[in-house]
Amino acid sequence: MTPNEMHVEHNLDAIPSQSTPPSRAEVSDNRSPKKKIVTVEDSVEAIAEVIGEIQASDPLEINISIPSDELLPSPPPLKPTQLRFSIAGQKCQGYGAMSFLPSLKKFFHVLLSTRAVSILPVRNDSRASPIKTTSQVNELTLIGARVFFKASKPTGNSIAGDFNILSSLTYEESCLNEIISNWMALQGYYMVKCDCQTSDMVKIGFLTRVHPFVWREDLRNEIKNTALWQSSPFQFRLFPGSLSCNKKGIMAPVMMVEVERDEVSTGLEFFCHAFTGNNPLSSCGLSYLFFTLYQNQLTDSERFDIIQDANHHVGDVDLLHLHGFQEIDSLVTLK
Repeated sequence: MTPNEMHVEHNLDAIPSQSTPPSRAEVSDNRSPKKKIVTVEDSVEAIAEVIGEIQASDPLEINISIPSDELLPSPPPLKPTQLRFSIAGQKCQGYGAMSFLPSLKKFFHVLLSTRAVSILPVRNDSRASPIKTTSQVNELTLIGARVFFKASKPTGNSIAGDFNILSSLTYEESCLNEIISNWMALQGYYMVKCDCQTSDMVKIGFLTRVHPFVWREDLRNEIKNTALWQSSPFQFRLFPGSLSCNKKGIMAPVMMVEVERDEVSTGLEFFCHAFTGNNPLSSCGLSYLFFTLYQNQLTDSERFDIIQDANHHVGDVDLLHLHGFQEIDSLVTLK
């Protein structure tokens, strides 16, 4: 017997009578000896080997197409718009031409710190450049500040008055802005949106024979309900004031009238026709009388006569306007 025959016979003797089929691993080893069997124990090394092969090979270009109907359009950037507003609330604590300038500069710094505001001149026909940087604010002089701020009282140190800005914030967003609202709350101011957003307001005159507590909103609504105003509407603003003369203690309450600059002639024509002292267009039944201040200077004697006329019609009689849950609208004379 040759050695080969002896090896075969030895192997045959080693095979049991009931032979078991070879495992999958053994079959795999015999059929594809170059492939490595991955088990749980060496899975981490196998993954590292696969990653290495991918990195060594050429990168694959993967194109992912997204349906057009699933693409959401990005919102367009907010375009800055012009916003006119007034601030009011704090009373003047003294007088002095230079006293309001530091407070005004602080307010301009607050507006610019929002990164969404630039300050425009109050008048549209002004050729002054907008304020966009803090260095421009620091260089403001008393005369230059008047270009960007129209004070309610020219002789006071309060910065209550009209402003014109270019902002990406709406009026509501400006009121709720944390930087602006906190500063105004600390200083005692609040914002009021101007009815006229296209132009500044010009004082054209005043109404006399009024009480110091006359209801501005009532009078404003009554004016707008007239056919004369509706035939040629314009923006106007009413606010209480006083008329005085050189004689000590001689003073009378009046109602100041302002209209938009572009409609000065229309406003003058309306108030001269509507308030002649004969037609009682007022909530208290008095016949108000309109006097012109636009391009008109009243002499001291004229002021004295107007005050005397107002005292004659109003006198020492006070009026109480009653409102209730029922449909009542009456005036009670107090003596």
